[in-house]
Amino acid sequence: MAISESQLETWANQGSITQSKNTYATIKSALDDANSSYYENSFDVFLQGSYGNDTNIYGESDVDVVIRLDSIFRSNITERPTEEQEAYNRIFSDATYSFDDFKAAVQAVLIKRFGTKLVKPGNKAITIAVDGSRRSSDVVVCYQYRTYRQFDPQKPNDCTLGIIFPSAS
Repeated sequence: MAISESQLETWANQGSITQSKNTYATIKSALDDANSSYYENSFDVFLQGSYGNDTNIYGESDVDVVIRLDSIFRSNITERPTEEQEAYNRIFSDATYSFDDFKAAVQAVLIKRFGTKLVKPGNKAITIAVDGSRRSSDVVVCYQYRTYRQFDPQKPNDCTLGIIFPSAS
């Protein structure tokens, strides 16, 4: 079966940018809710995946959104020398807000905004089903992972940032 030139042209172009942009804006607005129980904590919401990297293709594709809690983190400090670990422990204390609380609060905000029929918690992400002109979405709830090549107490945030998104049990 031959594929027409016009079909190849359609497939070669980027998918719906406007619809994806609007989907992201709707979800970001919900996650940035000043009435959420996590709002006073440091967090960041950003686009990830094919739409975030402008590599989406024509056809149905979900929008990947990340909400990263920045007020807690895990690091590789136990791999560093003892004196660096001691300096680290003098600067940083245990978190008072847990990741489990954050994830539950994010899920509650999404259910409040989009409803239980559309919001489904998964093993690694919370899925929001397509609805009207909004695309389906995956919301990854995560927190920071910090990799220290060397821990300098004068520069405690001098590290390589990554993320951790624990699987649901």
